[in-house]
Amino acid sequence: MTDEITRDKVRTALRESREHWERMVAFVEERAWTDSDVSYIYMREVLGEDWTGRYCALCKYCLSKSRVSCDECPLGKKHGHCSPLKSIKKLPVLPVENPWLRAHTASTWREWLDAARDMVDVLSELEDDYHEAGVDVDY
Repeated sequence: MTDEITRDKVRTALRESREHWERMVAFVEERAWTDSDVSYIYMREVLGEDWTGRYCALCKYCLSKSRVSCDECPLGKKHGHCSPLKSIKKLPVLPVENPWLRAHTASTWREWLDAARDMVDVLSELEDDYHEAGVDVDY
């Protein structure tokens, strides 16, 4: 029963994280920003959320005291940690570039939007992996 609860919670966290990124993408697309400077503070003030772990359901799930650390995060396991230092220390070679890192280091909204769209795709793929496997996925 515990394994099923855990899988359900991970699936829910993946879905909520994807929806979170979709809201942020829509927010930026509606404003037609391209070459202006990125500001997570502005996004947080207007939208009420940003791309930091504070607003990510997957981060909240993985970092909660009763659950696993980000070492067990499905995103981190498949694409490398969101923290570049953790990625470098934990993985000999990053399997695939984590789009969160690109969003976090973007200097323009155009760069951020490209990375954020990739993040939506990656989270959707992870959701599919969990739904298709029916078990915890070990990358």
